[in-house]
Amino acid sequence: MNGCNVPLTFFRIIYPLIAPMTATIVILNALWVWNDFLLPLLVLNKSNSFWTMPIFMFNFKNQYSFESNLVFAAFPLALLPVIILYSSMQRYIIAGLTNGALKG
Repeated sequence: MNGCNVPLTFFRIIYPLIAPMTATIVILNALWVWNDFLLPLLVLNKSNSFWTMPIFMFNFKNQYSFESNLVFAAFPLALLPVIILYSSMQRYIIAGLTNGALKG
């Protein structure tokens, strides 16, 4: 492309080719960060105002009981942000699959 500078070349040529990979990496990284358990358990376990969702679900158990009704109600709430992120990024993944499948 004549007269294109480096940023314009990146956003017009390179980024559309790597958009499906970027969307996949964003989804997997968000899932890993959202479900992280050990580091928040070690760092944020001082007060329940700092707990993350996996730590809340971990603390539904007690020495003598397990609150299964609360855990089963918390599972869909814990999945909701990741499902929303995946549904918003899904079009980039599908576009990358269909672009590579067609002979051009």
